[in-house]
Amino acid sequence: MRLLTNAFNPNQAFSLGKHIGFQCHIEMTREMIETWCRTGADELPAQPAGAKQSRSEIMRDVDARLSELSRVADDVYAHWAQGLAH
Repeated sequence: MRLLTNAFNPNQAFSLGKHIGFQCHIEMTREMIETWCRTGADELPAQPAGAKQSRSEIMRDVDARLSELSRVADDVYAHWAQGLAH
């Protein structure tokens, strides 16, 4: 079952029975993002290009986006944990 999708990857997260798989990171923090942008700076395009984001695009509204992502993570993990009890 698909759990998370986007325009570039329809299978961002999925479940199979009691197992869950991710091709994304829903546990992100501002510190992690800043570190990844710094250490991977040479891999980031100057301008967004398809699925590749520029540093400025990544950091745009980052706190609001992290807040929403935290809610998504809480929901995904809560639903997954309920399935473990069965």
